[in-house]
Amino acid sequence: MKRIGPLFPPAGHPRPATDTDLAPGNRTLRSYALQLARIEAALTRMDAGQYGRCTQCNAPIPIHQLEADPALSACSNCEEPADQVI
Repeated sequence: MKRIGPLFPPAGHPRPATDTDLAPGNRTLRSYALQLARIEAALTRMDAGQYGRCTQCNAPIPIHQLEADPALSACSNCEEPADQVI
């Protein structure tokens, strides 16, 4: 009989990637986690008085863009990478 090892990695060790990491539910959770991080960053900018300003060039972000995506952190000239926009 082939030994396959423990079902869970020891504490402090990352779990190896598997095919289930690409399952639709995991992608959804990852998407929610990214969106939550963007929202928390926007709230931090609000607390600092920097909400609505581009984090890269400090230009104001047009209100119509903030209405469409309140978590935007970059103006249309500096645009966020596509993988961060949800």
